[in-house]
Amino acid sequence: MKHTFTFVVNFRGGTYCSQIQAKNIESSLSEWLKRTKTEISQIKHLGENTLSELEQEIEISDTCPTPLEGLNNIWFTILTTKKGSFHINIIQTEVKFTMN
Repeated sequence: MKHTFTFVVNFRGGTYCSQIQAKNIESSLSEWLKRTKTEISQIKHLGENTLSELEQEIEISDTCPTPLEGLNNIWFTILTTKKGSFHINIIQTEVKFTMN
């Protein structure tokens, strides 16, 4: 079963939001990176080299977001590149569909 995770990312003065589907919080970062690669033009100061750095940091360091104390289904992590740090809040989101 996959869950929806909402990513709120601060990078070099900009805030960028996206939602991805992942099996768990551990795999959500890799799924977020896949989505980010397709949205590269929407993120100011983000280039191919920075994406490669992010990919290496996620794979090599086996980064796992930290749960925020006292809150349910909310995590935080920082990924660092030569172009700057990505401060990432991740929220496991329940998606409800409504009929209009």
